[in-house]
Amino acid sequence: RGAGRLAGRALPWLTAAVCAGVAFAAGGRIVDWLADLDRYVPLIGGLVLVTVLSRSGGGMAPENARTARRVLERRFPAALERRAAADAARVTRLLGAVPAIGAVAAVPAVPAVRAAPVSPAQPAAPAQPAAPAGPVATGLETGPMRQVGSVGYPARPATLSAWGLSVRFGAVEVIRGVDLRVEPGQIVGVIGPNGAGKTTVIDAITGYTGSVSQSLMLGEARLDRLPAHLRARAGISRSFQNLELFEDLTVMENIQAACDPRDARAYLGDLVLPRARPLPAAAAAAVEAFGLRVDLLRPVSELPYGRRRLLAIARAVATCPSVLLLDEPCAGLDENESAGVATLLRRLADHWGLGILLNEHDMEVVMRICDQVVVLDGGEVIARGTPGQIRVNERVRDAYLGPADPAVASSPTGPTGPAAGTRR
Repeated sequence: RGAGRLAGRALPWLTAAVCAGVAFAAGGRIVDWLADLDRYVPLIGGLVLVTVLSRSGGGMAPENARTARRVLERRFPAALERRAAADAARVTRLLGAVPAIGAVAAVPAVPAVRAAPVSPAQPAAPAQPAAPAGPVATGLETGPMRQVGSVGYPARPATLSAWGLSVRFGAVEVIRGVDLRVEPGQIVGVIGPNGAGKTTVIDAITGYTGSVSQSLMLGEARLDRLPAHLRARAGISRSFQNLELFEDLTVMENIQAACDPRDARAYLGDLVLPRARPLPAAAAAAVEAFGLRVDLLRPVSELPYGRRRLLAIARAVATCPSVLLLDEPCAGLDENESAGVATLLRRLADHWGLGILLNEHDMEVVMRICDQVVVLDGGEVIARGTPGQIRVNERVRDAYLGPADPAVASSPTGPTGPAAGTRR
C-alpha cells in the first residue's frame, strides 16, 4: 500500500518531467511546424468559407444546379417529368399523406387560469343584439384558402391574460396599464391610430421589448420573467409587419426553421442528413391549410407578395402555439387577398382552437372576424367591446374611425349590418 501511494504521488511529477523533457528536446521542431502551419491558415479558412457559401440556399452550388437543371429540362423533357416525380416524392416524405382538411373537431377543454386582477370598468356602450351561437359568420367565405379542419393539428389551448402591461423607453411611457385577455378560439382585435402602441403591445407580450406588468400569464405559465425564446416554447407565436422571412431559403426550410427540435440529437442529425426529417404534425397541417404544398420546394424570393404573407402566418402556426399574435397580416394585400386571409384566420380560431390577437388597419377584416376589439390611443385603452359596440363608440370615432357613414346609420340592419365595414 505504501508503494502504491508513493507511486500515485510521484506520477504527476513524473509526467510533468517527461513533458518538460520532450518540450526541451523537440521545442524547436514544434515551433517550426506551427510556423509552417500558420502559412496554410488563410488557405484553410478560404476553403471553409467557399464550402459554406456554396452549400447555402442562395449560394453558388444551388444556383448553378438550378441553371443546369433548366438547360437539361429544355433539351430533355423526360428529365422534367423525373424531377417533378422526385419533388412530389420528397414532399410526400416530408408531409406524409394529405390530411383530411374539411373535418371539424371540438376544441379541447381550456386549462384553468389563475385569478387575475379585475380590469378597470369601461364606459357603457349602446346595447347590441345578442350574437348567434356557433362560429362567427365572416361574409368572406369566397377566399382562396382550403377549409381548415382540426384533424392532424395537435392543439394545446390556453388563455393569454395581460394585466397592467406597461412599456417605457427612457423617460417616455409608451404603453400604460393595458389589459388584454385572449381565450382559445377567440379573435381579439387591437386597433388605433399610428403610434398608438399596437405593435409595442405585441412586442411586450412576446418578449421582444422589455415591459412591466401586474400579471402576464399563458394558462398557468407566468411569462413576464421569461425571455422571448422561452415564451415561444411556452405557446406564444407571432408574425411581423415586414415578414422577416429567409428569402434565400425554400418555403420548407422557412417552416423548418420555426419548428425544428432544439436538442443535440437533432443538430447532429442535421449535420449528417440535412433536411431529411419529416415536418412535425402542426407544421404539416399548417402547410396544407395554407395551400403551400405546391410551393414547398420553391425559394421564398420567387413567391409573389401574397404568398409570402401566407408563409409568414403559416410559419407562426407551424410552431403549434396556444395564442397567435399577428402584426398587420393583411398589410399590402388587395381586397380579395385580405378577404381570404380573414376567412382563414376565423377558421383557425373556430376549428383549431387558436387564440388570435390581431393588430390590423383593415377595418372590414377587423369588424367581420373579431369577437372582441380593444382600441388604443396614446398607449392607453380607450374602449373595448364587440365590433358593433366599437363601431358606434363616439370616442373611438373621434380618435380613429372618423364620422359615421349616413348610409350605414340609416341601414335597416343598423351599424352592425354587412355594409358597416370600413377599410382604412
